[in-house]
Amino acid sequence: MRRMTVFYESHLRAAGVKLSQYSLLANLSDTPQSVLDLANRLEMDRTTLTRNLNPLLAAGWVESCTCHDARKREYKLTADGNAAFARARAEWAKAQLALEAQLGRDYVARLNLDLENTLAQLKPALPDDN
Repeated sequence: MRRMTVFYESHLRAAGVKLSQYSLLANLSDTPQSVLDLANRLEMDRTTLTRNLNPLLAAGWVESCTCHDARKREYKLTADGNAAFARARAEWAKAQLALEAQLGRDYVARLNLDLENTLAQLKPALPDDN
């Protein structure tokens, strides 16, 4: 997993985005979303999500807003965040092509399928908060 992370991060660096930031940018939009909704979709705890959101807020890629319930915070992409995600998505596509060139398209497809199946089988064994 470490080598795969390094591989993708080396490509995303051209867009000024880390792998963890790419995942967040991909799951945010112009529509405000609560931390709870994002955490559930990303299968991460709220504390980690909030910590990972901070650099995106500082960069101006994400903004917090008050939703219908003033006790809750919601987050959405800014125009700069949409632009950062577009740059990162282009680099991600290049990374995918480079990975397929290195390992072979069929192998990458099998690897992705095996990983999805493995994670689905592993999920019931994880603690409820994960």
